[in-house]
Amino acid sequence: MGCRRSGAFSSIAQGRGLILKRQFVRAALAAIDAIWSVLPNTHMVHTDPLIHVVSARGQVEHQAAAEALHQAQYEAWNMITGYCEPELGGHPKYLDIIGVNYYPHNQWSWDGQSRSPFGLHDPRYRPLHQLLYDIYERYKRPIFIAETSSLGQAEPQWLRYVADEVRTCISNGIPIEGICLYPIIDAIWGYGWLLFG
Repeated sequence: MGCRRSGAFSSIAQGRGLILKRQFVRAALAAIDAIWSVLPNTHMVHTDPLIHVVSARGQVEHQAAAEALHQAQYEAWNMITGYCEPELGGHPKYLDIIGVNYYPHNQWSWDGQSRSPFGLHDPRYRPLHQLLYDIYERYKRPIFIAETSSLGQAEPQWLRYVADEVRTCISNGIPIEGICLYPIIDAIWGYGWLLFG
């Protein structure tokens, strides 16, 4: 959502995120074909944030917009597989391994203007294993947590939570291949309060 709407990649191109996403997909497909022409057994990983978005409390008028933001997380993978915008050249063979970036702030409410992250103890929070199940049911591909971390004293609890959720997935037959801590030492942004607030 951030790069798509706020100009995080190009401050003069706000609101043109879908155009940028299409270009990234074209480039990814061309790169995969070039790599496979030399190393046909190479595995490809496509990574995007794993999110859950709901409308702000009591604001049913923003439900459609919140759901659109939630569904936008699948756009690049859908283009890569050719499920949507097949003119880009996508095909299921290109979606090999899925990486998801998941942090304490990846679930939020939307009020039409801004997002408000909510934490583990909020009733709107969906457990990570459910979000991973959604991805697996949609694409039937191996998945790994490509990025995750929290801050300071919150980090051990967060990593225990993520590991427990991944263990739940594995015990239910969902192929979660690993967890990558990013950064390995500490993060610089402040969201540790989400675990406890």
